[in-house]
Formats: sequence, C-alpha cells, structure tokens
Amino acid sequence: MKINKIVAAGLLFWISTVFAEERKFVVPQFAAGSAQGLTIETSVTLVNLGTEVLNPARATLRTYSPDGTASAMLRRVYLGGVEAADILQREIPGRGAAVAESFSAQALKVGRLEITTEDNLAVEVLYKIFDSSGSMLTVTSLLPRPAVEAATLTIESAPQRELSSTVAVVNPLENAQQALVSVVVFDQFGNRFAEGELTLDPGEQLARNWTELVPELARAGEFLGTAEIVSDVPLYWLTLRQERVQLSSRDSLSSR
Repeated sequence: MKINKIVAAGLLFWISTVFAEERKFVVPQFAAGSAQGLTIETSVTLVNLGTEVLNPARATLRTYSPDGTASAMLRRVYLGGVEAADILQREIPGRGAAVAESFSAQALKVGRLEITTEDNLAVEVLYKIFDSSGSMLTVTSLLPRPAVEAATLTIESAPQRELSSTVAVVNPLENAQQALVSVVVFDQFGNRFAEGELTLDPGEQLARNWTELVPELARAGEFLGTAEIVSDVPLYWLTLRQERVQLSSRDSLSSR
C-alpha cells in the first residue's frame, strides 16, 4: 500500500492506493490440433470469485511453444470468422465465468499456456480427444498448480496395453536462471531404477513421454513406480496418464 500526501486549499489529504499483485497460472501442457485421425482440444474455464457484478475480473492468456516463443494455439472469434491467436483478453463479471479454447483446425501443436491476472480468479483446464467423426473419446480436467522445487510423480508404462505416462515441466522466465533438475526413478518395490539430470533455460518447456526421458523405461516393458524430481528453482509440473485414447491427469504425491 502506498500513502500519498496531497495539500490543496490549505487542507491536508492522505490518500491510500492499493496496488494489486499480479497472479500467474501456468498450464505446462497445452495441445491443439489433429494428428493420426485424432483431434485434441484444450479449454480453460476462468471463474471470477469476486462478488461485485460491476467490478469484472480481467485476464490475459498467452500460448508459447516449448522453446518459449509465442505460438498461436488459442481460438479467437472476430467479425470475419475464427482464427488462431497467441494472446487473448478475457473479462469476467463478478461470480461469472468465461471459457477460452484451443484452435484445433490445424496440425497438432503442443506448448504451454500462461494466464496472468490481478483479480481473484479460479482456473480449470479440460483436455478432450475426438475421433475423425467428431465423437468425443475422452475428457479429463485439472487445476493448475503453483511452481515447486520438488515433486514425486507416478509412472506407469505398459506398451501391450498402450499405457504410457508423460511429464511436462516449465522453467518460468521470472526465475531468470537456468534450472538444474535431478530425476531419480524407483520401481514399485522401492528400488532405485534409474537417475539422471537435465537443464531448462528460463522460459523453456520440456514435454516428454517417460520412456523417452528415461531410456531404461523403454527397455523395461511394463513398469509401475515413482519419480522424485528436485530442482534448484521452482518449476511448474504436469503429469498425464494415457491408456489408448483414455486420458487422465495425475497430481504430485508430494511437493515443496
């Protein structure tokens, strides 16, 4: 809070000005488009938790490619039709809600979504998969989580059942330094299975199937276990489980 002193006509006034704090929500995996006969859509619901209808909440949505450059993955409606955009503005009345959707009339793009606001918003993310006829095959939801320095994630892999786990992680620009990340994988019996390190530059995103990130998993066949991940700076994490076309989100078992 900043206190300003104003003197006018011999009177002294004290005016307090409250500066709103910007909040950020990061969705580490944002997908839009079609590939191999399937269409993936990602939508975001923004809910204004404020109670004043005449005091709307405002939010800015931006989508980025894995290297941190702007990527047009949002669906923008204008007078002439619909187009892909890398930035959208949304205004939500008190107790109201607004939806932002991915632009799916394109080849599949995968990146991340960042939402900034100075208002009291809640955010929910929906992932949807459709077949070539437009029928929905699966849908799953998640709530964006704050950045953390450590997380414990579940890994499942079974190629014969087309079961796999993916992980997405973002080093936000505001960290202003490269992130050094250590990964230790344990099997279901608690034995150390594999370990390694990776680095992420500020603004960089990593999105991989666990069998690509840890080669030992690809050779193991069916696998159930956990990964303990530790970074020297806070990172945004997301894990997804996919069995054939059925998709579900997985939360961290522990974080700090």
